[in-house]
Amino acid sequence: MVSPRLRRLLQAVLVLFAVLVANSAFLAAVSWGRGSVRGPLEGPAYLWMFLAHLVLGLALVLPFAAFAAGHLRRAWGNPNRRAVAMGFVALAASLAILATGLALLRPGEASQLPRVGAGEPRGWMYALHVAAPIVVVWAFLLHRLAGRSIRWRAGVGFVAAVLAMVGGMVAWHRSDVARLESRAALGPTLAQLADPPPPDPRFAPALLRTASGQPLPERALRMDEYCVSCHADAGARHAQSVHAASSFNNPLYAFSVRETRRRAQAHDGSVSDARFCAGCHDPVPLLTGRFDEARFDDPALDLAANPIASASITCTTCHGVVAIGSTRGNADLVVEESPQYPFAASANPFLQWVNRQLILAKPSFHARTFLKPEIHRSAEFCGACHKVFLPQEVNDYRWLPGQNHYDSWRLSNRSGHGVQGWYWPKRAESDCAGCHMTAQASNDPGAKLRPAVADGPSLRDHAFRAANTATPSLAGLPHADRAVADCEAFNREALRLDLFALRADGRADGAETAPLGDVGPALRPGGTYLIEATVRALAAMGHEFTQGTADSNEVWLDVTVRDGSRVIGRMGAMDRQGGVDPWSKFLNVYMLDREGNRIDRRNPQDIFVPLYNHQVPPGGADLTRLAFMVPADARGPVTFEAAVRYRKFDATYMRHAYGADRVDDLPVLTLATDRVTFPVEGGVPVAAGPVVAGAGAGAAAAPAWERWYDAAIARFRVADRAPGKGQWALADDAFARVAAAGRVEGGSGRARVALRDGRLEEAAELLRTGALKHPGDLPWAVTYWSAVIDLQQGAFERAIDGFRTVAASQQGDAPARGFDFSRDDRLLVEWATACLEQARALRADADAPRRAALLADAAALCERALREDSQRFQAWYVRGQVAAAQGAAEDERVARAAYERYRPDDNARDRAERA
Repeated sequence: MVSPRLRRLLQAVLVLFAVLVANSAFLAAVSWGRGSVRGPLEGPAYLWMFLAHLVLGLALVLPFAAFAAGHLRRAWGNPNRRAVAMGFVALAASLAILATGLALLRPGEASQLPRVGAGEPRGWMYALHVAAPIVVVWAFLLHRLAGRSIRWRAGVGFVAAVLAMVGGMVAWHRSDVARLESRAALGPTLAQLADPPPPDPRFAPALLRTASGQPLPERALRMDEYCVSCHADAGARHAQSVHAASSFNNPLYAFSVRETRRRAQAHDGSVSDARFCAGCHDPVPLLTGRFDEARFDDPALDLAANPIASASITCTTCHGVVAIGSTRGNADLVVEESPQYPFAASANPFLQWVNRQLILAKPSFHARTFLKPEIHRSAEFCGACHKVFLPQEVNDYRWLPGQNHYDSWRLSNRSGHGVQGWYWPKRAESDCAGCHMTAQASNDPGAKLRPAVADGPSLRDHAFRAANTATPSLAGLPHADRAVADCEAFNREALRLDLFALRADGRADGAETAPLGDVGPALRPGGTYLIEATVRALAAMGHEFTQGTADSNEVWLDVTVRDGSRVIGRMGAMDRQGGVDPWSKFLNVYMLDREGNRIDRRNPQDIFVPLYNHQVPPGGADLTRLAFMVPADARGPVTFEAAVRYRKFDATYMRHAYGADRVDDLPVLTLATDRVTFPVEGGVPVAAGPVVAGAGAGAAAAPAWERWYDAAIARFRVADRAPGKGQWALADDAFARVAAAGRVEGGSGRARVALRDGRLEEAAELLRTGALKHPGDLPWAVTYWSAVIDLQQGAFERAIDGFRTVAASQQGDAPARGFDFSRDDRLLVEWATACLEQARALRADADAPRRAALLADAAALCERALREDSQRFQAWYVRGQVAAAQGAAEDERVARAAYERYRPDDNARDRAERA
């Protein structure tokens, strides 16, 4: 006879068991559906249900143990051996459920967990935990069928109750997960490309916005300590990164943005223009709606110690991004308050422990919430901030392009998308992380097995190594010396300096000796000579060197010429305050304001036009011609030493930020060196010695054809900026040397020279000859440049076929090397132009269908190009021409307006120089 109290206890246990069964069915349905239903199925409600699953499971352990022990004692001698056997099977399966459930819970700290991918048995334990209940049901039915009759009515009622509970859970879950559904959107229309929707007025002119359309709570964006409690390796490296000092805790940025705020306040009565900077640099004060507060302009406020002002780019700023708005830049990202596991914000130690165990027991939702591979592993994600344009609201002038790592990378040979490259990598680099977030060995719970790290799991390096050697120390970041060492190591193979040629009489067309070795020809006392120095961006560079803050990055040639121990020539020296000789050759951008003054304090509101842009494109080379005179009393030997130096911020900017007495003592990196020794006629002979490998990456050790090729590229770029028959002839001569060395690059380079110089027939013949001599070598380059020539010669159908072939990216080993030229918007615009011109060449009456098809193709190609870069004015120009030919007046109006917005102001430089 069962007592009333025991009966009520059994009934309570049965209810708990029914809830657990319903809960398990719900969790199983969500887990199984995750692989077959588009979009997320797990949400916060799911996590609460998972917590209930753990609590119910643990709560039933003791009642189950008591029931099993008592039932086993009563049934041990039962003569119905079949019922006993099935009971034992049910018991064994139930124990398997309990054991695997406790194992999957894996209590402890993240640092004590087995490393992911290191052979941990989690997969088969989960499979057993899911399969065991099926065995329990099967064995229980057989157990009861072999014994007393089953009370089917009670069983049906139990199942009905379970199904009702499952239905309620599903309804709650569906409403909860709706906001997490994937934000797949249709491609933008032509009008949206030309005139995108206005930014959120709360955050404009930055394009950053929130998924909810409302400011986010501070706690949602400042969770670094919470994240680091598990992800210690990622957190430690992030704390050393420039991302950790992007805001007011960066003294130089604070100086510049405060000036922008002051100027905007004086001009407009509001600091809203400075949000242009805040979208990338100050996401926490911006997204919380506090960026406009006047206290940030209070000189007495210690901004570096203020939690909001010094938050910079936090963990949840990046990992809370749920969508990339476009490839326009200016932080065109959507950020949400990421859903958290229960008790994430609790200060109670026990509830914090519960939160941690939930994450460890069910990490999939956490991983998917904070790491969206389609976003975080894309170059477009990084490009959202590493591409900038100046809106008219900021400069009161017009739309202007700014720094642009993204398109520089996308159109490079390094990405495998740019078809106009000079050098071609063995394998394309598909994103930014491959270079800037290299894999590091780690025990972090987020670590994975990667082929790049052979000794175990690894984590992407969250120091984001690049070239900022100043901010870590200026902002007081931990281990700033390591950050500088990382930058130095990262840039060790970025550039190569080659003192390539000596020319007589100090003339660019003087008698040439090239390529120079470590010992050059004898010099004449009193003679004037010219050295050609080339600086080449090597394979490690995936975008222009330097890009970014190219107007304040200081990269220069440091040259010393000695006669014996006597200095007879110097360029690139630094004064006592750390200022570099202003007459040096700088490899940066010299930006002007409207009055012709240099932009020298990171004052974006004043940017008007560049005086020059000496950045070195990826795979490209820069040429510097250096004239010097040998003294009449020279005895020699004359040594010519050169180096490429790099410093993050120049002395002028430092004095603006810190005062006129500031000495610029920021680290100076030597990126490349070269040295040549010349004997002097009748002077001291050059002593024999070891060969000096010129340039940090070995110019003298490079093959002769490659040194000629680098010189040819550099000369080509000089001729392209200042065309003239003599300049083109010098480039052609160097490419001819490359062709004579048996390289296909020589012929294609000569063809490019002839094409730019207007010699189309010669260019076509050079390409044909090169293709015959080197069948199968760089077929995409040969086909592309042939199509360009066909377009200019009016062979439009042949040009269309050529561009189509290149865009397919199937020639030679292009697919194996990861090349995809269909993303080169320059190619797409040229292809569209060929379609447009062929359509114009057809008779409108006789060839109407073909003409309409060509125009439709041209329109589609332009819009493909604009989806890659909606700010390319050439694409808008051709799109307007196509619309006019189609008679689409509205499309023509839209395209022409966009063209006027994005085309450069051809008279800006003249106006600035005259000011």
